[in-house]
Amino acid sequence: MSPEQYDLLLTFHRAAHVPIGDLPSLSCDPFLVCSLFPASPSQSSNDTSSSIPSPVPLQFRTPTIRKTLEPEWNSAWIVGGAPKEGVRLELELRDEDPGDHDDILGSALLDFPSAGSLEEGLEAKELELKVQKRKGNARAHAATYLAEAVSSRVSRHARVYVSVRVLYKTQTGSEGSGRMYTLGPHHWSEHFSPLLGHVTGTRLGTSPSSPTATQRESFDFKANQLQLSGPLPPALKFQYVAYRPFIGILFSKSGWRGWALNRALRKQHDVVYSYNRKTRYGSVPLPDPGPDPSQPQAAHQLATRFLEMTSYGSGGRLFTYVLLLDGQWRFTETGEKFAVQFLSKHGMHSDVAKWVAFSGEFFVRRIREESAALPEPEGSPQEHEQGHGEVHQQERDPARYELVIDNDSGTYRPNKAQLPELHDFLTSPRNLCALGKVTVMDGFDEELKRWKELQVRGRHGSGEDGREAPEEAGVREGKMLQHHGSSVKGRVRGEVMRRVEQMAGEHEREEAGE
Repeated sequence: MSPEQYDLLLTFHRAAHVPIGDLPSLSCDPFLVCSLFPASPSQSSNDTSSSIPSPVPLQFRTPTIRKTLEPEWNSAWIVGGAPKEGVRLELELRDEDPGDHDDILGSALLDFPSAGSLEEGLEAKELELKVQKRKGNARAHAATYLAEAVSSRVSRHARVYVSVRVLYKTQTGSEGSGRMYTLGPHHWSEHFSPLLGHVTGTRLGTSPSSPTATQRESFDFKANQLQLSGPLPPALKFQYVAYRPFIGILFSKSGWRGWALNRALRKQHDVVYSYNRKTRYGSVPLPDPGPDPSQPQAAHQLATRFLEMTSYGSGGRLFTYVLLLDGQWRFTETGEKFAVQFLSKHGMHSDVAKWVAFSGEFFVRRIREESAALPEPEGSPQEHEQGHGEVHQQERDPARYELVIDNDSGTYRPNKAQLPELHDFLTSPRNLCALGKVTVMDGFDEELKRWKELQVRGRHGSGEDGREAPEEAGVREGKMLQHHGSSVKGRVRGEVMRRVEQMAGEHEREEAGE
């Protein structure tokens, strides 16, 4: 295969005549799942440094557009490291269905370029792709056929419109391990679950419904996804700890126990990272996508977005995270007050991925100044803003905040020798270089443990009353997992989940004894 690689800009404009997902309203909640493959299958074996499989395909999800058969996304996706031979783009058109599996409405395929090879400036504008029904939901297509007979605004001939443009040759030193990677924009999403909020006793500030309304807090639990800009250093790749019996069974799905554990963990992931009407989407753009990675404005916006997602570290927040091989960062709050007994917190975040780039815990804190001109705020700058209070611009400056991140993960156990590579990736010009400081530490470092204890004390001292004790919260979580209805099938599932909880407890005791 040719060593030449290129950066591509893919734009997902819109869809027309989407199949009906909701028959009573003759509408749908459509989104696209986009998978990008190298045209040459040899790229999948291009990484000879280890036995790790190439993370193919590279994936991207558009936001969901509500109640429409003619969605407009206009979502951009910039990909680096595309081989000169070209790429294959596979699209799945889906209907979002919270609380159940999303319905696949159809699929489309694009080989780019259709002839020849990639070169700078090559472009295909608003290609019309036919949505194939073979893999589509039969119920949705039957509803569409029926509606077409009585309504002129419904058609069974669905189409998706996509543009692809070759931007530049991938710069020397940015090829990573020969695999494609996401450059930008930095897409982010926040996922909310009031049920998990009640279970964990987590309260989040909600935005006022009107300018005259006051800020209120309600039970809610937030999971975060933030796309960072690749490529990741080749050394950042870690497999689950296969020699530990519990983890090995969980990931290999060996026997009925492995099947039940794996299924339960995937279900936990679906609950925590569920997409619904409360999900918030956004992106931090790359103002001038090109060979120059220096983007000061975008870096500042990205760091600000990250700080807002972590509430500027207020309230002693501690987070569990995984960094996936495609550069997506997933994290939620964790700690004593968040006593959800996940089978494996990091396995839950990764959706039981066998390989990740890195995992552990992190927290954000204000960089202390010897002679601070401003008093320490009681809440985050964002909380002040939601309460219509005055916010000092200095308090919003990312340069005043420090990210402290470690490798504390019993599931993947990233090697502390790769912490410098993690630091270099996070502080690269397209990522979090605008933060005042990024500190990487080994999870067993005594100083780090002391810092985490201070974070927990900060939480206890923040006046967050009304939360359940960890033991009671754990009981409620068990009830939530075991509630599957009163049918025979539901009782069987409940019994399986009770056994899963017992094994999870054994796993927790095993880790505590290390």
